[in-house]
Amino acid sequence: MEQKIDATTWDAHLLKILAENLDDDDYTRPPLENSILQYLEHILAIVQQELTREEIKDKGFFSLSENDAVYWLFLTHTIQNASIRETLERLTIPYPSLYLTSVIKQADRSFFERLLAAEVNAEMFYETRPFNKKLFQLLVSKSFEFLQANESITDRNVTLLHFSKRIPNSVLVSKVTQLMERGANGRGQADGEALSRFTGLKTLWIDLFDYSTTPLPNTLFDLPCLRNLHLDKNKLTALPPDIAHLQTLSRLNLRENQLTRLPDEIGELKALDSLDLERNQLTELPATFLNLENLTNIKLDYNAFTEIPTLLFQHEKLLVVNLTNNKITHIPAHIEETNTSYYLAGNLIDELPEEFKEERFIYNVKVLGNPLRNLSPEFVPFIKSQVENTGKYLYKEELTGLFCWMNFHENKNVRKIARDKLEEVLEPKMFDRIKIDWRYRKNPDSEKVLMFCLKYHHPLKLHWPLLQTWLEGLMQKSIASIYSFTEPLYELPEGLFNLKALQNLDVLTLYDAQLKTIPEDIVQLPRLSDLSLGNNVGLEIPDFLPQLKLKKLALVDNGLQAIPEVIGQMHTLKQLFLKGNQITLGFELLTQLPKLEELYLQENSLTQMPEILLDVPNLKVLSLDSNQLGVAKDKQEYAIPLRIGFMDNLVKLDLTNNHLKKLPPGIGLLEQLEEILLAYNQFDEFPIELCEVETLRSIFFSNNNISRLPEDMKYLTQLEFIDLRGNPLPKQELQKLVQLLPNIRIRF
Repeated sequence: MEQKIDATTWDAHLLKILAENLDDDDYTRPPLENSILQYLEHILAIVQQELTREEIKDKGFFSLSENDAVYWLFLTHTIQNASIRETLERLTIPYPSLYLTSVIKQADRSFFERLLAAEVNAEMFYETRPFNKKLFQLLVSKSFEFLQANESITDRNVTLLHFSKRIPNSVLVSKVTQLMERGANGRGQADGEALSRFTGLKTLWIDLFDYSTTPLPNTLFDLPCLRNLHLDKNKLTALPPDIAHLQTLSRLNLRENQLTRLPDEIGELKALDSLDLERNQLTELPATFLNLENLTNIKLDYNAFTEIPTLLFQHEKLLVVNLTNNKITHIPAHIEETNTSYYLAGNLIDELPEEFKEERFIYNVKVLGNPLRNLSPEFVPFIKSQVENTGKYLYKEELTGLFCWMNFHENKNVRKIARDKLEEVLEPKMFDRIKIDWRYRKNPDSEKVLMFCLKYHHPLKLHWPLLQTWLEGLMQKSIASIYSFTEPLYELPEGLFNLKALQNLDVLTLYDAQLKTIPEDIVQLPRLSDLSLGNNVGLEIPDFLPQLKLKKLALVDNGLQAIPEVIGQMHTLKQLFLKGNQITLGFELLTQLPKLEELYLQENSLTQMPEILLDVPNLKVLSLDSNQLGVAKDKQEYAIPLRIGFMDNLVKLDLTNNHLKKLPPGIGLLEQLEEILLAYNQFDEFPIELCEVETLRSIFFSNNNISRLPEDMKYLTQLEFIDLRGNPLPKQELQKLVQLLPNIRIRF
């Protein structure tokens, strides 16, 4: 909490309690600021009589009487008045080397932290010099009570539980009523021994620790005044029976743990008014739960209940039950007769009790955000009242329920009720887009309904479990391939790839979907062989991709600067598309892919073909189209490795749109090469080396600068096609080529 008093009020309180304890009335007259200054000057005068001028600053404090030392130290740490501080600074008090006292300036400490600093400093003198411990603790106590009365106790610069070990004689520790102790994001445990000294605690937070295998500290259950206990996010798998010792407890929070059951002893918390068990793994409540006679509020959201626990109906004082996002499939009869409000959004309820028919005014049961697909017309008045009684700002489960009703519900009246509400709460443009994108159809196309839901999942922040329930019913036909281009999805929900209709998915293309991550459940797709994630700049390439056994992977236009390391483990890959990146590193990983046959590296600004590519064992197709090959500092160098002839399996080589002027001699040793693409380069002569590749069937050589053709082209006996457009070739050269190779097709 923030301090609710200012420095002037605080200083006035300090001067008042000091004046009340001074023996000399001369120093207690108003204005107190002047009187206390006179008192401090009087003390300094005595010190000056006993010490030399050189000794006063460093030794002066140690020459003070036991009472004067208390007042001097107390004011040094607490008061902010400039005149008084100027006087106090004329004597030096040694400080302990702690963050609070050495790093944080006095003016930057909260008033409560100033008292803590005073206490930890006083610990240095209890045994080493005359110091009135009782007087000091009185001043600290009265100051703390003043802060407490004004709700101004803050500790923003110190971890109080840990700090308390530095002040074994503290009067503050036992008086503190609120304590927050946080772990390091799920690691370690709180200090149980230190906790035992906070006997005045009424509210305690212990969260973000790891109690998965270590029990909660025993001292926690010995705190006699505890009313509010927060144990959120501690990886708790069980609650100890000792919880029963906390007889004054009125509020217990156990959110986001891993509890699967509650101990019977929880029923002994007779004073318990509020219990928060959200985001655990509970499936039932113990019978002793009925003994919580003062319980009015319970949160059981995000657990694993398949039905509403019947013992809840027997609690007369229970006012609110939150059971959203469980796995509840039905509502018991007569639930509306209780005084308890039940919030049931995000469950799997498809049917309503007969008692809800034509009942508009059932307010204690909230079911919006469930599928409710099986509704007869008699339930429409109830549905209408549920929708009308929601505000403009809907929970995501409620919004998702309306979204699904508007677009997919068989009952046209329910569709209209949902449509009218969404028109009220959504931005007009968003609402109009939804209307344009979808029209109700009883048996929609599986891929279309899926892509429609994914399109609006992110912008509307729809609740995936409810959306998934609808999709399981709507997607009647299995999907073998999905092609999505320029459709921004932003994220794919966890659980997407568990849909039954996707279990035969073979091809998944999500180009320009603006994704940053891929959900891990994609590995649940047993038949996926072709995955395209192009134009998703910033996409994190996940480590689990090798589990997919892909044959084809496309990461085009993804802004990659290096081939992701995980690709080296994808041993089933046959085709890899990396066009439109800026890759300069990681090519060695490709040598670990024994089945890779086709590699596409267009538009990567490469100035040379990486020589390591020669060692990719079974490469048949290599595309280096639209790079910067040939733009080299040394014009004598070849942009293609001299050893290219060692690529024994190469069938197609694409070097289109580069800056090549020559090819290395080794290219004539390619024994399997059938097609070479050299269009849009800077050749002045037809590469004579190609005439040695007897297996060539196609040559693409348009838009270069050759004016003659070599006689050795006659050795290209298997050549079927050559493209020579855009070259300054005389007509007689073309006629010569026809004579040399009379059976080929020529484009010029």
